Amino acid sequence: MTRSIGMVARFCLAAMLVFSLGGGAPTAAKAQQADHVGKNPITDPWPTLTAGEVKSVQDLLDQARSAKTAAGVREAREKALAKLVEVISKYCCNFNTMRGNAPVYDPAIDGEGTTQREKGGGVSIGTAAFSSVSWLYSSLKHEMVHSQQWQDPPHATAMGSNGREKEAYQREIDEADHTKLSLPERNEDQNRLNKY
Repeated sequence: MTRSIGMVARFCLAAMLVFSLGGGAPTAAKAQQADHVGKNPITDPWPTLTAGEVKSVQDLLDQARSAKTAAGVREAREKALAKLVEVISKYCCNFNTMRGNAPVYDPAIDGEGTTQREKGGGVSIGTAAFSSVSWLYSSLKHEMVHSQQWQDPPHATAMGSNGREKEAYQREIDEADHTKLSLPERNEDQNRLNKY
């Protein structure tokens, strides 16, 4: 009995030391950060956003939807994209592969986005990406895959357009649980992937 009490006391002392040195119980933030320890959108997992982070972007998408002018829509979408970049930058992501170290919103793009075919080229996010937070997130990461591909121009060129798109759509599908794509959004990505 004395031996058991001594073991319990040592265990409690050890536990108190671990907690006091910052190694305590995992928090949501620690678990979130462990979700994505790398910066490469091709090889590393994509982080799952918290409900509060999703809401911070959704509020700006709602502002864009209720804006009365084209300028108001543009401003709200620019803010939504900037907020998403800010949020995911906490966990991961290498934006220094693209011109200006950040993507830009371009309302002239009908689709979700485009990446210039050169090392350090610009990344633009188009109007179709703003239908939901998850679609915006996945579309941004799709373009980040392309930006990462172009860090090795000979390899990106050898992959060809179809190979680059296939890899980017496959990553969207592989990471759909993290980006929280809806079933229709997942099906859309799968249909696009099937074309390659």
